[in-house]
Amino acid sequence: MRKTVIIIGDDKLGHRALAALAARFPNIPLYRNRSASPKRLFKLVRRNPHLFGDFMTMFLAELRRADTPIPHLPVITTSSDILAVLERENPQTVICFRAGIILGPRLLASGPEFLNLHYADLPEWGGLAALPRALRAKAYQQQACLHRMVVAVDAGEVLRRAPYMLDPSLPYSKNEEIGFATGLALLTEYLMEQGV
Repeated sequence: MRKTVIIIGDDKLGHRALAALAARFPNIPLYRNRSASPKRLFKLVRRNPHLFGDFMTMFLAELRRADTPIPHLPVITTSSDILAVLERENPQTVICFRAGIILGPRLLASGPEFLNLHYADLPEWGGLAALPRALRAKAYQQQACLHRMVVAVDAGEVLRRAPYMLDPSLPYSKNEEIGFATGLALLTEYLMEQGV
């Protein structure tokens, strides 16, 4: 049995994933990622002004979404925090989900296998605001992808895929929930198969 650590984004869908995984896999260490500060998001929008509308769509969906109570879980905000987690937990695998973490060479070479769950088809729909971009392009057939993390964003080898369909008649928030549910199911299936 491989020891696994999961890092999940600290937003409302992240809270839903944390609650579900904590209930189903009580022995897996779960961490909340808070590295996506408002300052960091502002820098991302400044560097990618064409994504401003997509960020606003995602932000409004987040505001309207109900939150899920979660157990008290440790928080990470920096690469140093991740290194401390690795030293404390000594995992063979680290899985990121909705975490928005970009790993540098030092972290990637630190020992464990790093995986990411991205719920848009790779390689075509990697990176920021993948689902709003896919909806705009009418790329309704999508796949949640579990992939190895490399220095380049969403560029590592895809290990598993789970297909789903976006629905252009639904608002963005409902389509995001479809992708999220597919990604969480893929992650749950993977963890069960790994016996963690």
